Amino acid sequence: MAKYLGKTWKKEALLACIGAPRQIAGIRPFVLSDGKAEGVKAANVNTGAGLSFMVLPGRGMDIPEAFYKGKPLHFAGCSGITSPAYFEEPGVGWLRSFFVGLLMTCGITYSGPPDEDQGKSLGLHGRISNTGAESVGIDQRWEGDEYVLSLQGTVRESSTLEENMALTRRIETKLGEKGFRLVDVIENRGFEAQPLMMLYHFNYGYPLLGPRAKVVGPDCPLNR
Repeated sequence: MAKYLGKTWKKEALLACIGAPRQIAGIRPFVLSDGKAEGVKAANVNTGAGLSFMVLPGRGMDIPEAFYKGKPLHFAGCSGITSPAYFEEPGVGWLRSFFVGLLMTCGITYSGPPDEDQGKSLGLHGRISNTGAESVGIDQRWEGDEYVLSLQGTVRESSTLEENMALTRRIETKLGEKGFRLVDVIENRGFEAQPLMMLYHFNYGYPLLGPRAKVVGPDCPLNR
C-alpha cells in the first residue's frame, strides 16, 4: 500500500485524487548551470513524506544534500558542487572539489591520505566522486499499490593498459518512505586483480547533528 499524508492508499484511490504521481513524489533530472557547477547532471528525489534529496550522476552518483520537512540533514562545504573539470588529483587537491554533502564516495582502488604505492603517487581519497556516471536511468513505476522510485548509473575508474573498475549504484525509495536504500555493485572488468579500497564519506550537519545528538546502535567490540 502507498503511504501519503498519514494514510495508506490503494493505487486506484490515490490516482483518483491527483493528476499524476509527480504531483506528490518523483525524480526530476536537471543540469546545474551556475559557477563551477555548470554542466553537472543532477536529480532531485521527493518521496512525498517530507524527505527530499539530490543525487549527482555528474559526480559519482553521490548525494550532496538531503532535507526532511525542510530541515537539512547534511553538511555543506564551502567549495560547493564543482564540475569534474576542476578536479585536482595530486596531494590534497581533492579538497577543492569536496562539497561534503550527505554522501561523498571515495575509491575505487584507493582512498585515504595522499601516499605513494608501487611507484605511483596517489592523491587524497581517489577519483570516483569526480567522475560522471554512464548509462544513467530513472525508473518510476507502480508495483501493485506501491509507487517505486529508483535512479541508477555506472561510474568507471579505468586507465588504458591498467585498471578497469566499475561501480554501478542504484538508489531506490518509495512514495511515503522517510529513507532510501543504496545498492553498490563493484566489478573488475579488466584482466588482472586490482586493489579495492572504498570509503563512504557520510557527513551529517546541523540541526540533525548538534550538542544533544546521540548515536544509538548495537554494541560493537571495537567501541570498547
